[in-house]
Amino acid sequence: MADVLPHGPVLRRGGGGPAPPAAGAAGARAGMAAGGLGAALGLVGVGAAARWAPLAPGGRGLLRRAEGEALLRVLFSLVLPCVLFRTFTTLQFSREMGVVWLLGLAHCAATVVAAPAFFRGFAPGRRAAAAGASVALNLGLFAYPLAEAAWGAPGLRTVIVADLANQWSILVLQYVVFAALAPGLGAAGAVGRRGVAGRVLQQVLSHPCLWALYAAIALRLVGAPVPAYADRLMEQLGATAKPLALVTLGVLLEPLRVRELPDLCCLLAFRYAWGLAAAAAALLWLPAAAAPVLAVVATSPIPMLTISYAKEFGLAASEQAFVSTAVNASNIASFLLLLGVSALEGTPRALLGACVAGSATLFGASVVLRGLSPNYRAFDGGSGGAGGSTRRRTQMVARNACCPLLPGSGNAVCLRRAGTGKLPARTVPPRAASNRARPTPVGAFRAPTTRAPGGLPCAVPRSH
Repeated sequence: MADVLPHGPVLRRGGGGPAPPAAGAAGARAGMAAGGLGAALGLVGVGAAARWAPLAPGGRGLLRRAEGEALLRVLFSLVLPCVLFRTFTTLQFSREMGVVWLLGLAHCAATVVAAPAFFRGFAPGRRAAAAGASVALNLGLFAYPLAEAAWGAPGLRTVIVADLANQWSILVLQYVVFAALAPGLGAAGAVGRRGVAGRVLQQVLSHPCLWALYAAIALRLVGAPVPAYADRLMEQLGATAKPLALVTLGVLLEPLRVRELPDLCCLLAFRYAWGLAAAAAALLWLPAAAAPVLAVVATSPIPMLTISYAKEFGLAASEQAFVSTAVNASNIASFLLLLGVSALEGTPRALLGACVAGSATLFGASVVLRGLSPNYRAFDGGSGGAGGSTRRRTQMVARNACCPLLPGSGNAVCLRRAGTGKLPARTVPPRAASNRARPTPVGAFRAPTTRAPGGLPCAVPRSH
């Protein structure tokens, strides 16, 4: 970061001579980060105003969502490949870069494994939408321009190295999560699996950002230089990446849907809990200059490609709307976290403590919010198929049927005290269940029993 910091002494406020060099560098870096973020947020505001402000004749915005999606295609098909190519043809790999890549890979792998398990109790369509939206990061549209605005070229290089793992996460892992959880796709059998494998291979071989990476690696292996005119052309195209990405981000912002709030809060809490955990690991294992940048990377929003995946795999319109709302809400949440990271950058211990506390709090909040969601059923397992979830549900139904006088969870206690044997695992005629009572220990309480419909004993509640 020394190449982007001002030189010379920094005076204290109110006099008192020059400040210590470390404090002066931290203050200058914080000032530059604040100025860069202010300009970046201004560009996002320009894009949002072009979409929503009544500037065009007829009271409409200058741009529509279709134009924003066209800008997005230009960004990922032309501009960002130039940035990636120029970076990897000149990048000097080091141990620090290897740690950045490993942390990015670990974050992707952890979310791929944890998200389907965490959202297992949701309805199949909502589970696919929520688990798919928990995987991968929107670095090209968020972290690339904002890290460059706040930390300059060194920050951008850190983001690009982390994006090596993230590109595979978006094009392969996130796609596979949607394919595995989308309702109805499993019925397609081997044909459906071959189609998914073919699509994944097509994305890996045809994505322009990966083309740029393959070309840069090939040139470095053979030792061939990049022609000067080509390098100059890609430099000029790459210079448009930051303003184009930020304006496009503003154009694609959408209003939030309030009815999706319970599941949306659960998804964001789960997603950013993992992000803050990765940020804490970066603060522990990386130098002070690179750690805040990776913290911003780990808390980046949901990729825009998630909306396309939800449509491609035929999720219901309500689930597609949920994914779109989650993408926009994650942009707002990531902006707030970015401001927090930049504010605490000068105090690494405070930033580390905030990341650890925030991660633990969000993990707990995600579990509570999941239980409050109307789409979550703890005993359904998300599938309603055979196995343990069906067995538990059958036992609950049998308990409620045999003991209608007591509500819910009290039935199990009632049956144990009445001396019934273990309930059968599958639905059977009630008379087939064993009515033989176990002996009651001397002095133990035994509630008076009666016969419920079907012949199973049922305790009569006492009045108090």
